[in-house]
Amino acid sequence: MAPLLSIKDLTVDYRHEDRWLPAVKNVFLDVSEGETVAIVGESGCGKSTLALTPLGLLPQDGTCRTTGQVFLNDKNLFNLKEEERRLLRGRRIAMVFQDPFSSLNPVLTINYQLQEAIILKEGKPNHQTAMDLLKQVHLSDAERILESYPHQISGGQRQRVLIAMALVHHPALLIADEPTTALDVTIQDEILQLLKELKTKLGMAMIFITHNMGIVKNISDRMAVMYAGHIVELGKTADVLAAPKHPYTQALLRSLPKLTGSLGTIPVMEGQPPEPSAMPAGCPFHPRCDRTFERCEKEDPFERDSDGRRVQCHLF
Repeated sequence: MAPLLSIKDLTVDYRHEDRWLPAVKNVFLDVSEGETVAIVGESGCGKSTLALTPLGLLPQDGTCRTTGQVFLNDKNLFNLKEEERRLLRGRRIAMVFQDPFSSLNPVLTINYQLQEAIILKEGKPNHQTAMDLLKQVHLSDAERILESYPHQISGGQRQRVLIAMALVHHPALLIADEPTTALDVTIQDEILQLLKELKTKLGMAMIFITHNMGIVKNISDRMAVMYAGHIVELGKTADVLAAPKHPYTQALLRSLPKLTGSLGTIPVMEGQPPEPSAMPAGCPFHPRCDRTFERCEKEDPFERDSDGRRVQCHLF
């Protein structure tokens, strides 16, 4: 079966003064129907840029350029006109953004903003549809929330409202860009469980973006590890977490605190991800890698298959 979403050799560059700087480089990624793929990595590795690309939400003012192909089923999204892309947003692909407060208009009620999405689907406002949507995301006091402004409800409630708005058209693919980062730990878990429940109930696929390696085990079927715009490792989540292959993935997992065993110092990965304007020659991870050798400093590694895992490293 062909994948629902297929990203082929995607490169995204941003203009900085008189240079083009890479944010995403030569990425290949497929997402099947009903599957959840987690994209993990440190801040600045290109996760959000990758997520915005299928929706056509990258800057259109000449400061950004893309090459490659992005298919939704059999449609190459890069070949569509803006009006055609607009018809796909929300209907076939929906997105939940990181900060629920900045994603909602502070001077409009929740009902007004939710009805905007409902009108696009049903042609007119529908109070009962709004109520049903809020109940679907486990907001029991739906009537009060509809009448409220964003600042009058909690962060967890705002995030549930955004999830409800994203689900108005029952999209085939939901992209969640760090949807729990702005929430406290207990609310984070509630939102994660809600997303899992809705994914199963509605049969949709999901791309879940996070920098928190600790939550991917319970949310995803496969995981892609990004570094400096590259997907350096891709495989089944259980396999990657049990036996990471790329040195970067290994370093990320070593840095997670353990709940068992003796207390001690948590290993910390030295250095910082490279700035796009100062990308090192060869493998972008080699200045921080404890397994580097001469070839790493000269040649950009290409992707290899290792026991069903895709790994971008000269060690393989």
